[in-house]
Amino acid sequence: MIAKSSSPNWFKDIEFNYDIPFLDIHLQIKGFSSVFAFIKKQVDGWHKIDDELLDSFGNSAQHFQNLLNELENFISSMTHHNEAELNQR
Repeated sequence: MIAKSSSPNWFKDIEFNYDIPFLDIHLQIKGFSSVFAFIKKQVDGWHKIDDELLDSFGNSAQHFQNLLNELENFISSMTHHNEAELNQR
């Protein structure tokens, strides 16, 4: 979908910073494909967690699922925009 977008380089070059300070995690990820892969890996990992643990960490699992859904929606709705339009969003 990104490769066929109006501005594939914008999706390839954008950088994301993901910080979880209380866990001392600071990630810098470049490109929507890499971000998608990271979030998908988190979602898949949370689905493998035992249900008892998931009761305690359910908010984290839901957080990553929500991120994945939002990212998919963003990509679907923005691939027809040119780079200038994407930079305004």
